[in-house]
Amino acid sequence: MVLIIFYFIIFVVFNVLNVNSIQISVNNEKDILDNLNSQKNDDIIFNILNISVNLLNQIDISNEYIEKISIIGNSKENSSINFTNNSNGFIFNSHLKEIYLKKITISGHLQFNNIKKVIIEDVILNGTIDFKPNCNNDETVEINNFWYNPASNTKSSCIRLFGNVNILNSYFYGSQICQDSILYYDGESKNSLSISDTNFDGAYLNNCLYINDAISSEISSSSFNNGGDYSGNGGGAIRGENSYINIKECEFKNNFSLTNGGVFHFYDSIVNADELTIYNSTASEKGGLIYLYSTNNNRTIVNINNSIQSETNNINQSKNFRGLIASVEGYSNLIMENFNGNDLNAGNGISAFTINKGSSIELKEIVLDNVSGSNVGGVLFTAYDEEIGSSFVVINGIFSNFYQNYRISPSSTFIWVNEKINILIQE
Repeated sequence: MVLIIFYFIIFVVFNVLNVNSIQISVNNEKDILDNLNSQKNDDIIFNILNISVNLLNQIDISNEYIEKISIIGNSKENSSINFTNNSNGFIFNSHLKEIYLKKITISGHLQFNNIKKVIIEDVILNGTIDFKPNCNNDETVEINNFWYNPASNTKSSCIRLFGNVNILNSYFYGSQICQDSILYYDGESKNSLSISDTNFDGAYLNNCLYINDAISSEISSSSFNNGGDYSGNGGGAIRGENSYINIKECEFKNNFSLTNGGVFHFYDSIVNADELTIYNSTASEKGGLIYLYSTNNNRTIVNINNSIQSETNNINQSKNFRGLIASVEGYSNLIMENFNGNDLNAGNGISAFTINKGSSIELKEIVLDNVSGSNVGGVLFTAYDEEIGSSFVVINGIFSNFYQNYRISPSSTFIWVNEKINILIQE
């Protein structure tokens, strides 16, 4: 008797929770527009089953009876919504509490205006995404098995995300449509970003990921390939400002910056990186792998552990290039432990590591092989414009096959510094 009552309660509760939900089988544009305009249910599910629906105009959802919208196909290969003009799309306004997109391909623009919960699962998007700022810290974005291809009018960043964002098992591709980054995230000093098992391909056109004002960023088991920063903001793969960032077990191939930071550019940030593999990273000005800068009040501190860098070549770059591995400027601290680097060619540039002002570099258990200089500075390290309090420390370093192209300028095979920096080399 008790068991029967229990089942009855479950049945009643389930039906009460779903009493305002309505499912719409969509065959054409009219089915979507009519229901968005006229429905008084708070939960609408649009089923796009084995059909491609073409939409002529932008859809701005203003029906305040609706609180949740789900757009669900049976597979992203067989179910699609196509805006005939890719700059048009869905505008989901702030009266909506939840948006759920699943098993569908969408061609067009998606704009989310302070939606409390957004779930994008098993979706292909050919277009752009724009979340509006001023997100509360209870707004969440869940993205899983998402394939992204830019398509629309040109934008600074093709995807702009705010809120607490979790990205899993997804793919992001660059395009000339994105003038700077594929994905820009702003934590507004209160929200967090998590990315895992995800691939970025900048198509040699875009910075892959730009993180700003994040209280926490966790990036793991992901790859960043063919990133290209041409904006002058630095960072071919990842750029971080005023953020806390952790990077673990990630791979970086063929990344480039026209200015600073072939792979990484960090400003006023705290970064911990572990088990990175870096191949063929280049910058035209400073930091083939990484460029750090910070003000005196907000030190950038970066720890890189258990990582490998190979095949950095700056043969055709400016003679002003500094730091095949790292250029550490302002008042920044770089700590590297268990780091292996090989086949690093400065071309016309200067040193594996460079430093200025009040910054510091500490290297522990570092192995560098086949590193060449250009007859300027030291092959391992050069300091310039340094201040009292700056330092360069090496503990247990192995350095082999270092080459300096001695010509007219004074230079060194190992270290070139002035009198203001503290140097410590020990086993």
